[in-house]
Amino acid sequence: MSSLGFVTEVARGAALITQRDFASGDYTIECVDGKNVTSTELEIAKMVEDQVGLSKCHKADILNEDTSNTPLEGSYWIVDNIDGTENFVHGLTPFSFAMAKIENKVTKAAAVYDPIRDHLYVACNESNAQLNGKDIHVSDTTQLDNAVIGFDTLMSTEEARKRGVEAFGALVCAEVSVRKYNSAALDICKVAAGNLDGYVCPNKGYFSPWDFIAAGYILERAGGKLTNFQDTWKGVELEDRLASNGVLHDELLEVVKVI
Repeated sequence: MSSLGFVTEVARGAALITQRDFASGDYTIECVDGKNVTSTELEIAKMVEDQVGLSKCHKADILNEDTSNTPLEGSYWIVDNIDGTENFVHGLTPFSFAMAKIENKVTKAAAVYDPIRDHLYVACNESNAQLNGKDIHVSDTTQLDNAVIGFDTLMSTEEARKRGVEAFGALVCAEVSVRKYNSAALDICKVAAGNLDGYVCPNKGYFSPWDFIAAGYILERAGGKLTNFQDTWKGVELEDRLASNGVLHDELLEVVKVI
């Protein structure tokens, strides 16, 4: 089985767990290393670990937000069990599962799955980005005042709140239509599919590659671009994030550079 086939199979398994618990509300929340984590996320993490461990061709270390979040080298999987946990625990959507294969700092295959809408975004080196088996491509929007931009930010510290307010204000002053869905992976995939024209996240000092590595690769394969606010790519170390259809990237950089 190819890496894409494997990651797709794992994503569908994760979706079954998430769909079950979202419908029933039968899950618990516990503190793991100072962070609140749902039993749903821990069950998905265990399922991923088991599937990777049992695979002859795809066995590798796992960088997982909820169980093993120390940066890795070489060949490994990077996983977000539920991206959009706050939505999930409040009975809201969207949220997603994200998984990508990394080899020597290069992404080889990725999947992001919205289990409620049954939207499976995938990409690999051998194919274009796809949504439910059909090729997708970024929008052709060329004017910022016609663009719809996804927005996300942390509110956990004073500095994060300050940057969030400044970034949002800069977008509003640029007459950009802004949406906040609270699932970074899905926001970036929506840019890949042309539903959004861009995505802005002003986070700093927060290691969270599971939020964007899989989706960023899908976006790249769909013709888009993902960088930091300085227009550079730092792999898993990327902090503030700007995704776009490519055409609008420079204009969006001008908007957020004041932050």
